[in-house]
Amino acid sequence: MTKLKYYLHLLTHIGADANSSYLDIKRICMVNIICILCIIPSFVFSTINIFQERWILSSINLLTGMSYSVVLGLQYFHRPRSAKALLLISSTILFFISGLLYQNGAQYFLLSVLVVSMLLYDNIKYLSIGSGIISCGILIIYSNPDIDFIEAPVHKDRAIYNILSSLVFLITTIAFFKRVIYNDKKQIEEQRIRLEEMNNEKEKIFSIMAHDMRAPLVNASIIIDIFETNTVNKDHMHDFIEQLKRQLKDQHKVLDQILTWSSNSMKGAPTIRTKICVVKALEEIINEFKIHYIRKGIHIHVNVNESSFLFVNYDHMRIILRNLISNAIKFSYQDGHVYISTTEDEQRIYIHIQDEGVGIDMEKSEALFNQVQQRSIGTSNESGAGLGLLLCKELIELNEGTIHIESQPNAGSTFTVGFPKYTAHDSNANMDKEEFFTLQNSES
Repeated sequence: MTKLKYYLHLLTHIGADANSSYLDIKRICMVNIICILCIIPSFVFSTINIFQERWILSSINLLTGMSYSVVLGLQYFHRPRSAKALLLISSTILFFISGLLYQNGAQYFLLSVLVVSMLLYDNIKYLSIGSGIISCGILIIYSNPDIDFIEAPVHKDRAIYNILSSLVFLITTIAFFKRVIYNDKKQIEEQRIRLEEMNNEKEKIFSIMAHDMRAPLVNASIIIDIFETNTVNKDHMHDFIEQLKRQLKDQHKVLDQILTWSSNSMKGAPTIRTKICVVKALEEIINEFKIHYIRKGIHIHVNVNESSFLFVNYDHMRIILRNLISNAIKFSYQDGHVYISTTEDEQRIYIHIQDEGVGIDMEKSEALFNQVQQRSIGTSNESGAGLGLLLCKELIELNEGTIHIESQPNAGSTFTVGFPKYTAHDSNANMDKEEFFTLQNSES
């Protein structure tokens, strides 16, 4: 059965080019199906008419079968326009002569040719000319029902067979193109959904770039401001220059990581999860905000189990934790405290990020992860895009994680994000963070 479907597919797709449009391919298939269905009956009736001494009708049937064979040949050599034209012109002429001389119901095949021409051509000029010719042919056949001819007329059973065949052919043709139109609409809808997803993905990438690149730029700007105001002495000048170099290096690193992640996202690459050490990841992220929280006088306290390992996508985890830690610093008061700790159960490790800042009403906190927020301003006039937490939720869900918030106005907030715990069974997580990035860069 599988081989039969394979060979049928080959026959119906003769001359179909993968670069052609969906509708053009279906039109090619339709021409092939018409020829395949009509070739054998044409030759069979040609033989029958020879035995019944209808030489002219036998010749008409033979020419019909031969013309359909030539149509398939033209299709094979990728000449679909010539194939369509030959199919319609030869069918119109031969069916007209057959119907006029023998009154064998061939006019119904002319009606089928009319319908097929309307499905195969979009050009109004061609359709108008073709429709006029075929309509005139049908009217001439009906206007001359009793033409005296040298050969014997066909039996009434043959006429009934031709009428039924033409009706079945009409129904099949219309059903075929109805399915084509349905599938075409389905593909258009799928493409529309995909375009929306790509557009949403681009918006995420731009917002993440804006969010993740802000901190290194702000830190570098702070150091430059210090140089401009000459508030640093020569003894500390070298330290500040080293900090500035490190900030520029971090900025380059952040940009490379975001571009790698965005490239994979736009290509639809699957989420690759790896073994991540919680302590190292937090140290790296917190260090990026060092100048910012020191200038604000904020003390960050970290109490994390050094043997805790997550099973997450590193890019996603980094974006999530950068957002949450950035918000904790942003909404903390001057000389405040931020506490970062972990707890765990059998399946997940939970990272708790607690601040003593402005907090938020719990009714409003429920909307933080469900819709874009208005641009927010921190306690030291730090700006925000309002997209961070919405993106965090989507990335957390991609990694089978959870997030929870507890907050009170003027008493601070605690964000708890849970990620799956790394286990020995996670066979595709056998690389550390450095190996993972080496692999990603080589692929991109």
